[in-house]
Amino acid sequence: MWARLESNTIKEILTRPKALTIGGVQYPSNVFSVWSNSELATIGIVPITIDNTNFKDKEYYINTNITYAYSTETGKATGTYGTATAKLM
Repeated sequence: MWARLESNTIKEILTRPKALTIGGVQYPSNVFSVWSNSELATIGIVPITIDNTNFKDKEYYINTNITYAYSTETGKATGTYGTATAKLM
């Protein structure tokens, strides 16, 4: 999973490789498998790391949606879950 950035802000979440047009240049979907992460970063595509710390068993808890963020300090995109709520049994 990747984030497409514009001005250090996540503009799109990419769940699978797809062809893209960025800055008037067309890129085929295989850039995700052929290019390195640093090469992708030069066109504003960064991998997303999912933090499952707050994710709980779906049978017993209601999990929140994932919130995505990009840090300019680390140059990384992360996805995090909020606090899960216990289901009433």
